Amino acid sequence: MILLLFLLSSLLLPVRQGGTESEVTVVHQKLSEGRYVFIVSNNRSAPYQLAISFSEFVNMRADADRPVEVVLPAGMKDYRLFHIQSTASPFSFTYSYKVQLGDPRSARNDDQARYVLPFEQGTSRILMQGYNGEFSHKNTFALDFQMPEGTLVCAAREGVVVALKNDGIRGGMDKALESEANHITVYHSDGTFAEYVHLKYQGALVRIGSVVKAGEPLGLSGNTGYSSQPHLHFAVYLPGYFSATTVPIRFVEQSGQSMQQGMSYTATSVRR
Repeated sequence: MILLLFLLSSLLLPVRQGGTESEVTVVHQKLSEGRYVFIVSNNRSAPYQLAISFSEFVNMRADADRPVEVVLPAGMKDYRLFHIQSTASPFSFTYSYKVQLGDPRSARNDDQARYVLPFEQGTSRILMQGYNGEFSHKNTFALDFQMPEGTLVCAAREGVVVALKNDGIRGGMDKALESEANHITVYHSDGTFAEYVHLKYQGALVRIGSVVKAGEPLGLSGNTGYSSQPHLHFAVYLPGYFSATTVPIRFVEQSGQSMQQGMSYTATSVRR
C-alpha cells in the first residue's frame, strides 16, 4: 500500500491567512486495512465552508460525492464526515482542503442594521478612501480612515471575534506585503463579517472568541500590509460559495447622504 497525504488550508476572504489558531481541522483515521474515516472539527464561533478534494484516488471508493463540500456549524467537534475504502491493491490517495468563513445558505445582509464609526467615541477621523475608491477600492464597498499608529479601533457592530492576525511587522506600497496586514474579523448575527485591517504589530486587544459590543475597543491601528500610510481599512462581507462580497452599510452618524472622501467624521454613542 502507498499512502500519500498533502494538507492545504486555504482561508479565503473575508479572512486572510495567518490566524493564531486552527479554524478547521481535517484528519483521516485508519479503521482497518484500506479503510479510512475523515473526521472534521470547526474550532470557531462561526460556521465555515469546507471542501475536500482528491488529486490522487487510485483503487479507492468513497461513500460521498467528490469533492466533498459541506458547511460546518460553529463549534462542531470530531464529526465523522465520510469514509473511503480500497477496492484493490496497491491503492493510494492524496487530498487537500480549503476553508472559508461563513454559511452562504443563511447569511443575509441586514440593510436595516446601523453601525457606529470604528473608532473612539468623540474623536474625528478623515475618510481617505470611500466606496469604489480609485486607488484600491474599485468595485469594493470598503472605507479607509486616516489614523496615526496606535489609535484605538473599536467595533462598529456587536458580534464575536472569529479570526485575527497579530504578528505582522512590515508595511508599505508593495502588494507582496499584503499577507503582513494584521487584522481582526467580527462575525455578526445576520451572518456577515466585519474586517478591521492594517492594525499595529501585537495591537489586538481581543482574543478569538471574544464577544464585543458596538463601540468597544478591538485593537490599535497601524501600517502593516499593503498600505501607503497608517490607517484603518474597514469593510463588511457577505459570504458566498467560496467567495465573499463586500456590502454597503450605514452608520448612525450619517445624515442620509453617502460618506464623502476627504471629509472628517466624528464617532458618537447615538444608536438609532
